[in-house]
Amino acid sequence: RCRDPALPHQLDCLNLELATELSSLHGYLRLHETPNLGVHQTGSSSFRPNTRARWMTSALARAGVLANSETLLYGIAGWSLAGFDYQTLSTNNFYEHSNKFLANGPTVGAGIERKIGENWSIRSEYRYTHFLPVNVSSEVVFSSSQPSTQTSTVAGRFENSMHVGRIGIAYEMPVTR
Repeated sequence: RCRDPALPHQLDCLNLELATELSSLHGYLRLHETPNLGVHQTGSSSFRPNTRARWMTSALARAGVLANSETLLYGIAGWSLAGFDYQTLSTNNFYEHSNKFLANGPTVGAGIERKIGENWSIRSEYRYTHFLPVNVSSEVVFSSSQPSTQTSTVAGRFENSMHVGRIGIAYEMPVTR
């Protein structure tokens, strides 16, 4: 709510927000793997881990001050949780692994919102999310009718951050009391 007399004098607006987003953000990194193929054998292949953010939910507080009667400058802070898909893209199909994992971390940002009509406004915002480290691994076991088994394990550590710029339009539902 903006211009609430119960807010401290320096603060013109305070909102709490819970937002969920679907996304398709990708990240790639080229690495080299030497899997263990048994006691006396090793093999190698080039691989490229592909990480995709599928969704993200954020619980945020937004606090701001009015620059003038039409413009709000604000900061945001909170916590985010995201679901990721991880796949190893390899030059050898036997070593292609996939996994899903969750990562979470703090989100901060700043923005400006300008009123353009009775209940309408436009918004420009920057958000930074730092995900806490997550260890990910996957294993593929290949067995044949002969007495042999082949195992390939890929393990890694996901340490990432996300910078997001947003531009949007908002409609505020009228409140009747």
